Amino acid sequence: MINRDPDNRDNRLATLALITRIYQSPRSEENIAAGLPIVDEKLDTDLFIRAAVKSGLKASAQKRTLDSIPPSTLPVILELQGNKVGVLMEVDGNQAKIIIPGENEAENVVNLAELEDEYSGSCFFIKPDLSEKNITAHWFWSVISISKGVYAEVLLASLLINCFALATPLFIMNVYDRVIPNYALETLWVLVSGVAIVFLFDFVMKSLRGYFIDAAGKRADVILSASTFSRVMGIKLEERPSRVGYFANNLQEFDSFRDFFTSTTLVALIDLPFVILFIVLIWSLAGALALVPILAIPTILLVGFFLQRRLHYYINASFKEGAEKNAMLIEVLSSIETVKGLGAEGTMQQRWEKHNVRLAKLGLRSRLLSFGIINATQLIQQITTISIVTLGVYAIVAGDLTVGGLIACTILTGRSLAPMNQVAGIITRFHHSKSAFSAIDRVMQLQVERPANKNFLKRKNLGSEIEFANVGFSYEGQQVPALKNISFKIQKGEKIAVLGRTGSGKSTIQRLLMGFYNPGEGSILLGNTDLNQIDPRDIRRNISYVPQEVSFFSGTIKQNLVLGSRMTKDEDIIKASEITGISDFINRHPMGFDLNVGERGSNLSGGQRQGLGIARAILNGGNILIFDEPTASMDNTSEKKFRQNFSDYISDKTLILVTHKASMLSLVDRILVLDNGQLVTDGPKEKVLDMLSQKPSTD
Repeated sequence: MINRDPDNRDNRLATLALITRIYQSPRSEENIAAGLPIVDEKLDTDLFIRAAVKSGLKASAQKRTLDSIPPSTLPVILELQGNKVGVLMEVDGNQAKIIIPGENEAENVVNLAELEDEYSGSCFFIKPDLSEKNITAHWFWSVISISKGVYAEVLLASLLINCFALATPLFIMNVYDRVIPNYALETLWVLVSGVAIVFLFDFVMKSLRGYFIDAAGKRADVILSASTFSRVMGIKLEERPSRVGYFANNLQEFDSFRDFFTSTTLVALIDLPFVILFIVLIWSLAGALALVPILAIPTILLVGFFLQRRLHYYINASFKEGAEKNAMLIEVLSSIETVKGLGAEGTMQQRWEKHNVRLAKLGLRSRLLSFGIINATQLIQQITTISIVTLGVYAIVAGDLTVGGLIACTILTGRSLAPMNQVAGIITRFHHSKSAFSAIDRVMQLQVERPANKNFLKRKNLGSEIEFANVGFSYEGQQVPALKNISFKIQKGEKIAVLGRTGSGKSTIQRLLMGFYNPGEGSILLGNTDLNQIDPRDIRRNISYVPQEVSFFSGTIKQNLVLGSRMTKDEDIIKASEITGISDFINRHPMGFDLNVGERGSNLSGGQRQGLGIARAILNGGNILIFDEPTASMDNTSEKKFRQNFSDYISDKTLILVTHKASMLSLVDRILVLDNGQLVTDGPKEKVLDMLSQKPSTD
């Protein structure tokens, strides 16, 4: 949970929350921080601006003196001494009204001179973003448009570079036609000096162009990578693809997409329009001789056009086959014990080799087509060069062209066809990028839990009362409903057990309460408010959840315990570990809380993983506890100790417990029984247990 002591943390988050309230679009600090890579509860300038944009605001960091801040821009966020931030509301003569978040948030009237002493000189101008641009902007083109000024400069540099490229053929033409016949050595050195200056500027322009393209690409790469991962973290679980490996491969193809916008590709694309410049110069020097490159260029493009459709098919097929291969790899690695236990290594090896053979065939065919385009392009260029020289000789004999002019035309023809050399590479990279773009675009079009155009209700305390009203739900692709017309109420502080056979809908109720899925029918109320109106972040802040399969990430025990909980104190971690009983094995181990849990908790036993999962949920501090088979892997001794400690902890909390262990029912006073997605029994524990003992058990 967030420590609200302003002396112990950067209070920029609290300031942003205050600004959203000032502009009548309140958001909590937790909501603003959700999904941002915040370290030690501190927002640097870039993160602050990202958080502001995420909150529907426009922000810019500036260095200003107090007297240079226009009154029309107020309120303005001021950075003060002592790592504090204040909101300047009004300036009236020698006095100013300012709010310091965390200090009762009342307007303080201070002397302007005193405020200037406290002011660090940095501020944030911040206003609501009233445009629809932030909501409707395309995830890719909006990022590229950020650097449109840079790309405009790149185009200007390309124009100069291509103009500089005329220096060499014009220099050679003048040497052959004027310097050599007249032995004009002084003219030669004048020309050499001019060309040297042009070459120097050409070098500078090319270096700057490459730098700006790479800088813009790096900026776009960072933003796009962050926004893509943020989107993945925010998608609704019902939108999540069923095959994680296939999905992960689609995201990895972002690298192919990014490579299309590297210097080499962009330079080739930018240089294409300037081919016209070289052809115009050839026409001015040799007239009809310009028809040779004019005919050659569309011929090269036609070859590429006819072969690119088949190339696209092979590249797209390779993309899909690679995703299938990656999906299989992840499935096998995550279930390697099962594979070995079943002796299925040979089966998996066969599948793997089939994927490799298909990929190799597709790769070979796409490379053959690429080589075909390259070879055809080179052949056309060679024919073009020979044609220019041959026809140029006839023009010289006719007196329409000089030797120097012919050499210049030959060089210009080569320069005009140079971008065509990269047509095959551009086409290949284009189709790779197109496939990757389509895959990423599908991800970015998935529905998210927190749409930018939706304003959730903000309540400081959500309450612990829960109500299911005629709730029905079906999982995607499943014909049989998981829940059918479920209705019940849970009051604050009640302890409920949910019993039922496997597949009866117990875990589905928990997932709906956590906001992972939306009910297909009916409504779910939390604190008399429909869950659809509450920010999912607020729901999960109010609920401590232990799923049936507890997941861990590579890192230490402590890092996994505090995952998602900021500024957690060590004493709270120790207390949570004592409640769950995991403190026994942690204290005995020499590494203690610094023990590495391994990938997915592989270094821990099943009981230890469950104990850590419960401790992590306790550290979340929710008023509602939802536990799904929390002690299924614990031994009897560990479970008994946990029950004793846990019963005291939950005295003032609401508990929803799914279990198949009769011993765990000592924690509850009411039981719900589900069967085939329907609520069949709801009542006091003793009464329900007596009823169940009279007929075949459903738990």
